[in-house]
Amino acid sequence: MLVSVTRRRLVGGAAGGLLVAVCGGRSALAAATFGHPRMPATRPALPSREFFIPYTERPIGNGGLAAGQVALTFDDGPHAVLTPLVLDTLKRYRVRATFFVIGKNAAAKPDLVRRMLAEGHSVGTHSWSHPYLTSLGDEQARTEVVRAQDTVQGIDPGGLPFFRLPYGAGLRKPALLKTLTDLGLYNFYWNMDPNETSAMTPAALLGRCLAEVRRARGGTMLLHDTHRGSVAMLPDLLDSFMRQAIETVVYRVPPSCPAPPEMMPATKGEKAPPGLPAGA
Repeated sequence: MLVSVTRRRLVGGAAGGLLVAVCGGRSALAAATFGHPRMPATRPALPSREFFIPYTERPIGNGGLAAGQVALTFDDGPHAVLTPLVLDTLKRYRVRATFFVIGKNAAAKPDLVRRMLAEGHSVGTHSWSHPYLTSLGDEQARTEVVRAQDTVQGIDPGGLPFFRLPYGAGLRKPALLKTLTDLGLYNFYWNMDPNETSAMTPAALLGRCLAEVRRARGGTMLLHDTHRGSVAMLPDLLDSFMRQAIETVVYRVPPSCPAPPEMMPATKGEKAPPGLPAGA
């Protein structure tokens, strides 16, 4: 059952305010699994705040962030084992991130989506099954987008109208971009990519992340909460951010954003969920 979603339904999930707190120690799991030494029980506060990003039809790269600001984004989850570890580390450091979940993974692990939102993170989508949308027909691609959004909304209405193209593919496909616009979805890209691989050590991945920050001076960093190396190096990355006074940012929808475009009606054969008229 596929029904379009818009920013109007989703904006209510964005919370306001700054996040400043004393943080806990380095992730014990990273220490146990990858041999990191344990850190002191208390940590200084890591600057972290909400960044309200106005709606735009254009792909979002650095998000309009200033130098020294980094928005951590995680794709492809939730993963039953690794995503909780990422969330544990973020919680210890009092950092909030933006997650782009795969619809079928969210459907399989709805409690992790709820945990993301409960702990102050933003949740967008990354299609239903992570195909190359450019290889699909227009209606198939739309179904991938809408099904993922409706899945997250069915789990928790606090999900945001944020979307990231699988593999970043589709920026040159007008019909796909029009679908995102018609649905009122933000089209998130990135401007920092450490190119995680399963063979990369946590130390090597950390080096790449820091090199990307030096190159771009800030913006949107692409990571995956499905990579063990990313889980292992995340405490070191956040420690480095603290030493360099880099501010972490979580993307939000502005509370006063304008009314979204009209929703596209459900395609033939689709039904609206209970309580909503078809096409609403």
